[in-house]
Formats: sequence, structure tokens, C-alpha cells
Amino acid sequence: MQSNRKLVMSPEIRAALIGAAVAILIGGGTIWYQREAVKAQEAQIQLEREKTAKAEEERDEARRRADTYRKLLEDAPTKFTTRLGQLIDEASKESNRKEGPSQLVPAAKALVSARDGFRSDLESVKDRLDSEIDQLSRELSREPPDMQKITELVEILKRKWPAKKEEIELALRKLMAELGLVQIFQPAVGGGQTR
Repeated sequence: MQSNRKLVMSPEIRAALIGAAVAILIGGGTIWYQREAVKAQEAQIQLEREKTAKAEEERDEARRRADTYRKLLEDAPTKFTTRLGQLIDEASKESNRKEGPSQLVPAAKALVSARDGFRSDLESVKDRLDSEIDQLSRELSREPPDMQKITELVEILKRKWPAKKEEIELALRKLMAELGLVQIFQPAVGGGQTR
């Protein structure tokens, strides 16, 4: 025999069950939201760590390049004198050979050629800065200086400067190349090393 009995729930029990179900749903939603918030914070922290690591790598690379450039600048003045010293030593060895200085003339020519090449580069820069500036210097040393002549020389310099500027820059670039300083202005190859 079956009973047709209906379970009747009191309104208090029903309210308590509905309240419990809502609390479970809210609690689950809160836990899910908190987990998602933690994931978002972790992702943000990871992003910040990656940015920091990248910034540190870039800073380290900049330091390495600066050290390389500093070394190039420190070595540049001695590059020419070292080469001349080597050529002087070679010529000296040739002049003191027991079997005769067979290579003395070529060694001495190499020495003179190296000096002349460097001198011509220096003189090229000097020559670009001379002429009107030398005349201006002479005029300024007179008592009293001729103001009209000074004005004329300054105006001549002003008109000639664009071309003179390019000539000076070219002469300086050539000199820098001979000293090995052009490496500073070339992109670094192989992890920032310019050598």
C-alpha cells in the first residue's frame, strides 16, 4: 500500500534550507571570486617581476657597453704612440743587426709613414680651423683692434661655416677612425661587445 502522504515543510524549515542554499552559493561564488582575484594578483606580480628582470638586463647591458666605450676612449691616445713605438723598435733592431741593416730603410720608411699619416690627420683638423680664425686672433691682439676688420672676419666665418663644419667633422671622423674610436658609434654585435 502506498501512502499518498505529502511531505509538508514548515515555513521556518523552508526558509532555513533556502538560506543555507543561498549561503552555499554565495560562499562558493566568494571563494571563486577570491581565487580569481588571487590569480590576477599573481599574474600582475609575475608581470612586474618580468619587467624588473628586463630592466635589470638592460641596465647591465648599458653598463657593459659603457665600460667598453670607456676602455676604447682610454686606449685611443696610446694606440698611435704604441704603434710608433713598435716601428721605432723594429727600426732599432734593424740598425743593430750584425749581418747588416738590410731592412733598416723599409723599417724607417714605415715609421715616417705612420707619423706622417697621423700628422696629416691632425693638420687636416687644424687647417680647417685656421685662416679666418687666425686672422681674427691677430686682429684681436692689436691695440686697438680694428672693429670693422673683426666684423668682416666674423661675417666671413659665418658664411663659410656650414661648409667648414662639414670639413672639420670629416677630418675628425677620419682621425677617430685611426684611433679606433669609430667602434663607439657602430651598433654593438655579440651581446654588446664592440671588439
